[in-house]
Amino acid sequence: TSWGSMYFHNICRAALEENGFDPDLVQLCTGMAETGKALVECPHIDKIFFTGSPNVGRHVMKGAAPFLKPVVLELGGKDAMVFCDDVKLNEVIPWAMRGCFQNCGQNCCGVERLFVYESIAKDFINGIKDKVASMRQGCPLGDDVDCGAMVMDQQCDLIQALVDDALAKGAIVHCGGKRNTTT
Repeated sequence: TSWGSMYFHNICRAALEENGFDPDLVQLCTGMAETGKALVECPHIDKIFFTGSPNVGRHVMKGAAPFLKPVVLELGGKDAMVFCDDVKLNEVIPWAMRGCFQNCGQNCCGVERLFVYESIAKDFINGIKDKVASMRQGCPLGDDVDCGAMVMDQQCDLIQALVDDALAKGAIVHCGGKRNTTT
């Protein structure tokens, strides 16, 4: 998110300055499609690092190609977390929670799928569903919040469509399942 990027950008600037370097060596620019296009086409930028969706990554690569500008792409994956039947559930459930909900799941290494051995699935679900159901959503700058909001409406719509599709195919919702409109 833009706020998180600014936080880490300030850390980088402080580290550069502390070590005798110009803090302006690292620049941060946030924005939407026109901002990205301007950066990719800018003759003063020698290399592009992009983290985001495969679709936008294709646009970045296509835009950089005429300039032979190097591009590093970190694109969305289907990161899985696997729980074998010998796992200590009370020790791994907090990691599953963090992997799924840190930054509302909007990070490049966030867990998108949980694979749980059938022999422990019931215990896993019972161990995690109350924790998920009790999460408090709201402005992430507050002290009484566990999870902030999704960044873009279209992403919320996509996730709702995925949940609805899974339900139509026989999935069971143990808590939630609908967009939170109260915050």
